[in-house]
Amino acid sequence: MRNFKWMGLFICLIIPFLQSCLNDSESWPEGTNLAIATVRIKETTEQHNFYFLLDNNKTINPVTLKHKDYKAIEGQRAFVYFGMIDNKSVISDENYDYNANIFYIENILTKDIIPLSEVDKDSIGNDLLDITKVWIAQGYLNVECRYYSLNSDNKHLLNMVYHEVDDEGYICLEFKHNAFHDYGTYARNGLISFKLDNVMNEMTSAKGIKIYTNTYHYGIQSYILNLENHTR
Repeated sequence: MRNFKWMGLFICLIIPFLQSCLNDSESWPEGTNLAIATVRIKETTEQHNFYFLLDNNKTINPVTLKHKDYKAIEGQRAFVYFGMIDNKSVISDENYDYNANIFYIENILTKDIIPLSEVDKDSIGNDLLDITKVWIAQGYLNVECRYYSLNSDNKHLLNMVYHEVDDEGYICLEFKHNAFHDYGTYARNGLISFKLDNVMNEMTSAKGIKIYTNTYHYGIQSYILNLENHTR
């Protein structure tokens, strides 16, 4: 089992739903760091036109990139595996908290929240789904969750739907799952980051966010995030 040093606020790694390019035969240098980050595009004369913004607001400059074919997309959430470089040894156009050798980048599924008016009720699904953790960071609603299928190759559809602001002042969202009739006992765990852009206006005055989902053992459950306790 690989051991990583975590950078940022979170101490557990859940493998994303998208296929992983990591394999057990790949080795990592001693002291490799692992962080959840957001890709940010920059205008620069440097080799790489992007950097990483961590959930604790620290920045990482990718001095070297092992997988040179990585296509950076503004706002993409990702797991970043990296090793620190002494800041004094790097000449950069900008000041970063960390300069690093990037050993691997694994994109996290990153999606928009869908307004209810745009939902295709025939395809959105209402299959069972458990939320194991939820938090807000860098303008994203991040959801760790679990569902079950026959095997790891079958595709499932996961979406977050915006309904309304309720009488208590909470933004009401529904976490939806379409299993496409793929029901089994193989547990699939993952992390999805939902952009908060489509509810940002409501967040300026809302008390918090309620997320409803149709769970395996307890029926419809709600998960509440009070916005005064989270980064908006």
